[in-house]
Amino acid sequence: MKKILLSFVLLLCGMTAAMAQEKKWDFSDVVPLGQRLYYKITDEANKIVYIVAGLEKPEGDLIIPATVINPDNSESYTVEGIGDRAFEACGYLTSVTFPTEATFTTIGVSTTMSFTFMECNSITSFVIPDNVTSIGGQAFRETGITSISIGTGVTMIPDDAFFWCHHLKKVVLPDNVTAIGEHAFSASGIKYVELGNAIADGLNPKAFGNGTGTYASSIDTIVINTVVPPTVDGSFDVTLANRCILYVPKDSKAAYKAADGWKDFRYILEKGEELVLHKITVDGYAPVEGARFTIDGFEYSSTNFSFNCAHDENFTVQVMIDNKAYGIQQVLFGSEDVTAQFDAEHKATLKAAADATLKFTYVQLVHPYDFTEAVPSGQTLYFKIIDALNHKVAVCNQSGGRSTSGFVTPGYDAATTPPSGNVVIPPTITHDEIEYAIEELDTLAFKSSYITSLTLHDGIKAIRASAVLDTYCGSGTKLTIPAQCKIIEYGAFRDCRYNAVNTGGAEIIQQYAFLFCPLTEIVTTSALKEFGADVCKNSALKTVELGENVEFVHTAAFSECYNLETVTVHAATPPYVGYSKTEPATGWRYFDASGKKLIVPWSSDHSVIEAYKNAEAWKLFGTIVEEDHTATALEETSIEPRAKSQKLIRNGQLFILRDGKTYTAEGAEVR
Repeated sequence: MKKILLSFVLLLCGMTAAMAQEKKWDFSDVVPLGQRLYYKITDEANKIVYIVAGLEKPEGDLIIPATVINPDNSESYTVEGIGDRAFEACGYLTSVTFPTEATFTTIGVSTTMSFTFMECNSITSFVIPDNVTSIGGQAFRETGITSISIGTGVTMIPDDAFFWCHHLKKVVLPDNVTAIGEHAFSASGIKYVELGNAIADGLNPKAFGNGTGTYASSIDTIVINTVVPPTVDGSFDVTLANRCILYVPKDSKAAYKAADGWKDFRYILEKGEELVLHKITVDGYAPVEGARFTIDGFEYSSTNFSFNCAHDENFTVQVMIDNKAYGIQQVLFGSEDVTAQFDAEHKATLKAAADATLKFTYVQLVHPYDFTEAVPSGQTLYFKIIDALNHKVAVCNQSGGRSTSGFVTPGYDAATTPPSGNVVIPPTITHDEIEYAIEELDTLAFKSSYITSLTLHDGIKAIRASAVLDTYCGSGTKLTIPAQCKIIEYGAFRDCRYNAVNTGGAEIIQQYAFLFCPLTEIVTTSALKEFGADVCKNSALKTVELGENVEFVHTAAFSECYNLETVTVHAATPPYVGYSKTEPATGWRYFDASGKKLIVPWSSDHSVIEAYKNAEAWKLFGTIVEEDHTATALEETSIEPRAKSQKLIRNGQLFILRDGKTYTAEGAEVR
């Protein structure tokens, strides 16, 4: 009995120690305006502290002290700086005044991910005094600032400095700034950037972002005061360079027009020069495979973009369509029909006389589908041959699965009755005495039809973009994807009414796959490798389970899943989280993981859970626990199942108490 009691005491002590949280500050104190700040001692000998995150989030107007009294020893400490994440998500903090003493030097420690004031949405401006010499990466990310003043002590603008600062329109850098980090001005509202006269060689052009995409930039004016063009480490984004006006010092235009990188700008003017520009918007946003545009030889990656063109200046536009089943039906430039000006290569030269939209309409040039046949469930469906040699087809719509004009596709014309009711897709369909295997649901196959349920056979290998869009099918039922289906494309089941999904054999689930579905659960299998952006956005999702082979999860995978409570990941290695497989992310987009639970695989040395606790994005979950492996462990041990057992954890290790004895989870008796 004494032995059992001692075991309980030891285990209880271990559990208490395991639950104790590491205190990340050494002392706290209340500043004059009433907020409590938390301090970490970084140099006891010289009495140096940094402000760090604590239990309370300050609100209102905050004045950072230059010195603070440590209540534990009544000694004065110098506040040298503000640590990483110190004021993260302080949404009610309205202003911050920094010390002007020379001893205060740092706002954020990490050069890439300090997040010092991230998501401080109520702060509208920062004034950084001359004594500050270092700003951490992403220090002001997602703040509500409309203006910022940077002192003369700062020489480096860090990576992603103003990322998602949508209200900030103008940034003027002092002459002391010599370098600018990657994406410093990206994904923000900044339209005007002025650089000082000391920008060093090796300028990173990615500082100004891209014309489109994740790191899209709003910049339309760049002013640089360096007389001799600094060298550029790479190339500026084509869309950005074609849109922006670059203003350079007097008598420097020729040098910039000849300099690598800078010469890519369409418009380079000296200060004082005037130029009337018109904004030309290209509206070619239709789901046409292989469509791309060039403007005066510059190729654009998007089919919906804008560029600037000087008044009465000619520009040449060409649309290249790799899929020869499509051509241009009509082109409007403003209110003028300019279709006739386009030649056989879809190229035309136009003149910019005012702001205008260049709108393209596409038309199919070949028969959109190959045949129709009735399926056993009673509906007549459209089929497109995707492999004539091996007799394979895809289910498509009357338009052949592609848009006839613009982004919205009717799917079926007024003279045709769309499929309705419960549709069962058979493994094969016979046409003209040839049996075809049905292997795909093509793009927009059932878009805007009236089907109420859809049953797929196991041989379906792909579900293409928007295949079941706007059908509202599957009300209150669970969708099971076939085991051989390898991909669920963009928006495949958008606006359906399934309440649960098992993704079957899908290796890739693309963006918006289940957007607006009232899902409460999604379970993926070991087949899954990639989980895309906004897969379940605006759903009722409560749980997500990702299989053991998942490798990539988009940073917006759980975007706006406000009801999501638990994410279970069976992969032993934390999946890569990013905007793409080559662009890492440090957090989740439009998803607050701090109050959510993450369940990860159990390992005897607890190395897996430690990996998740240290992995970008995953570490932000409020609770991270190992999955319950007790039942499996007991089945595999030699412990007799007849006796009642108790589970206890000591120092993070699972033990079983049974018949007065203590066992490890593997069945070895602890003596």
